[in-house]
Amino acid sequence: MSPFLIVFGLLALADLALLASGHDALRWYTKPFLMPILAVGVVVAAHWRLDRARAALVLGLISSATGDTALLRPGDGAFVLGTLWFAMAHACYIVAFANAGRGRGLVRRRPWVAIPYVAVWFGGTALLWPHLGALRVAIVPYSALLTAMAVCALDLAGRIVRRDALFVAAGAAVFVLSDSTLAFARFDPALAPPHAPLLVMLTYAIAQALIVSGLAGRREPAPPAAVRP
Repeated sequence: MSPFLIVFGLLALADLALLASGHDALRWYTKPFLMPILAVGVVVAAHWRLDRARAALVLGLISSATGDTALLRPGDGAFVLGTLWFAMAHACYIVAFANAGRGRGLVRRRPWVAIPYVAVWFGGTALLWPHLGALRVAIVPYSALLTAMAVCALDLAGRIVRRDALFVAAGAAVFVLSDSTLAFARFDPALAPPHAPLLVMLTYAIAQALIVSGLAGRREPAPPAAVRP
């Protein structure tokens, strides 16, 4: 997986450079190919034998690539189309997380750990609600699905080894940060951070790389040793 992550990182840097310099037309040669590189890396790392979790991960990456391409176009129509493709990507990630590992994860054992995620969703929705207009019907369900994806990622703790679970959970949380920044930049720029487009793309690339790094080569914890009578 490492060679693919390196290629992905180099292409992501090139895309960020084009974004920063205002060469948006050239991003058609960088942004749409980012997620396919990771998808191929997942397939190769699995020796072309995908289990349910990795197959769903690959489908999520392909959906993300399609969403990336849609968002290169201007207008509300392209934005809604991109949102729908990313909603499909998050649904695929939820399936991937549900089929990874074994046992009861952190969220099932301690449901209250999901409260900060729900609070972030509720707070962001409340702040943006007056600015969403007709797009509320797409943005609010999408943000709820995004939050559910992040909570499902957190539930991998205890089901796969700690390092892999940490990567996936961190990637999902950074994904929430990326999409939240995008939402504020589009609907309420006064609340968006400086250089929001660059921050959105940087955090998005990091998020996807972390999720793939943790899930593609995941390891399940060893079963507890048998107790001798």
